[in-house]
Amino acid sequence: MRQRGSVSSFEQAELARVSPDSISLTRLQSAMSERSGFCRQKLAVLKSSSSQAYVSPRDLELAYMRLGDAQLTFRWLEEAYKERTERLLYLRVDPRFDFIRDDSRFSDLRRRVGL
Repeated sequence: MRQRGSVSSFEQAELARVSPDSISLTRLQSAMSERSGFCRQKLAVLKSSSSQAYVSPRDLELAYMRLGDAQLTFRWLEEAYKERTERLLYLRVDPRFDFIRDDSRFSDLRRRVGL
């Protein structure tokens, strides 16, 4: 029986082959997976709440943005635009928009906002 915290020779061999880059990549993938799960749960709560109370399009747009879903991010950005949400003033500088910055819809939205 192995003692708690001890590492088998097989595990030692596996660890010897692991590079700092692969550890960082694994941590990043794990964090993204956790964030994705959190965002999906948050979306479920927001959608459920929206049948009983006002939910800002900004909240939905942020969740979809964090999931990397460009299509739904733009859908809720349009809703935020219709409501004249102040957050749109940061389109030019907020790095969270980088993943859609090259999309023509983003340029169009920035133009309409006056940026």
